[in-house]
Amino acid sequence: MDYMEGMGAVAGGDECAHVPYNSQILPVHAAMLHTGKLLYFSGSGNNNRNFPRKSMAARLWDPATGQIEAVPVHREQRDLFCAGHCFLPDGKLLVAGGTAGYPILFPYGFLSGIPDTFLFDPESGRWLKGSSMSEGRWYPTCAALPDGSALVLSGWRDHLPWKIVVPPFLMINRRVERWDPTAGPDSESETTGRWEDLKADHHSAYYPRLHVVPPGEVLKVGREPETFVFNLESRRWRRVATSRGGPRVYGTSVLLPLEPPDYDVRVMILGGAASEFLTGRATNSVEILRRDGTAYTWSDAPPMSFPRLHISATLLLDGRVLVTGGAREDNSNPVFETELFDPAKGTWRFGATCHVPRLYHSVSILLPDGRVWSGGGNPHPGDEELRIEIYTPGYTKDPDRPKIHESPRTIEYGQGFEIRFQSVARIIKAALLRPSSATHSFNADQRWVGLVFQLSEADRIRAISPPTSDQAPPGWYLLTLVDEQDRPAEAHWVHLS
Repeated sequence: MDYMEGMGAVAGGDECAHVPYNSQILPVHAAMLHTGKLLYFSGSGNNNRNFPRKSMAARLWDPATGQIEAVPVHREQRDLFCAGHCFLPDGKLLVAGGTAGYPILFPYGFLSGIPDTFLFDPESGRWLKGSSMSEGRWYPTCAALPDGSALVLSGWRDHLPWKIVVPPFLMINRRVERWDPTAGPDSESETTGRWEDLKADHHSAYYPRLHVVPPGEVLKVGREPETFVFNLESRRWRRVATSRGGPRVYGTSVLLPLEPPDYDVRVMILGGAASEFLTGRATNSVEILRRDGTAYTWSDAPPMSFPRLHISATLLLDGRVLVTGGAREDNSNPVFETELFDPAKGTWRFGATCHVPRLYHSVSILLPDGRVWSGGGNPHPGDEELRIEIYTPGYTKDPDRPKIHESPRTIEYGQGFEIRFQSVARIIKAALLRPSSATHSFNADQRWVGLVFQLSEADRIRAISPPTSDQAPPGWYLLTLVDEQDRPAEAHWVHLS
């Protein structure tokens, strides 16, 4: 099939519309909680006038009612602007780093990071203070690991005076640290957990694109052309490939669906610009990394129709990738059209057209019913886009989409479990999706993991959870079924423990 097939058509019945209220604060960071609410926060939000307050401004949005509620600030207020975050097995959101101060001599860049750790507890709706890292991080990335711990990498250090006299590459925090949620807290912490320096120093541009893949490896792709793998057992890095398109500043990457029985690893990188210090012109190019044994190889993939940087790419319930927002260059000339990539066919098609520019500091988050929440946009300091848009795939309005009536709340690895459902068409896929946790053009947590299943009765499926945590790190997931017309069921929450 020619990859351009279908590009002239809009995905059937899809809509993108803004809601009649705003987000109240700039959603620089956002995450979908297993309680059904969406958390977003901004800290100082790229505005140095907000920094002295260190307000830890955060909101909870309820998709069912549209209600927005303020999250109480922690008594030890810190600026969580430009932190890294990922989910822990119990559903808490681990937030590492943030902003220690704004530059005095420079209008942009050269900010410093904090070593602080906070956890957001969805059950209580409040922040908890955790043990601090060994050094500050501004623009780090967190990744949930198969053993229930989490990795943090990169970010600018907290040694602000040095940043004025040394080259930029010396600003990066090279330490690789692991959060152990079972370790005891220090005297100032309110929750268990502690950071360990893995003694595996690695230089990486800030907000590296990290993907945890079987068997027990962490892939680093994207912004830099060089592709590295970190082995969690040996704690060693190795360079495995070089992408073909050069640097991808504020591009993004997506771990494409992991399908049984082999769970073949494919990672897609798309968009971005070659530079950020001068006005960067975006690219529309796309590449896919494939693994064959221990060898990784990049190859060109069909390009997007539009060049984009500050791009969002969201895995949908049906396994496709929705690309939204971005700019053709720097923070100007926004792209309103959306595009959908089908990993099974390797083809693109247009989605619905949105109406709000989504540039720097914008996010997109998958909702359990299959819609996608988009917010934010901050092209210049103090310039905040507060309008919210909802992307609605046509299948979410289809009365004949499958419906899950009953599923277990908790499952274990390799365990068979029953799903009771209703569908007028044959079910062809069952899947677990890890909930979104996004910031700065990257969704650190999202993954789509297919399940082996068979029909046991007309309205019952017997599915088997992933065999090991290498395919799906422990935690909360969205469980869905997809019929032969590619209509996914509204997801149910299930805890993989």
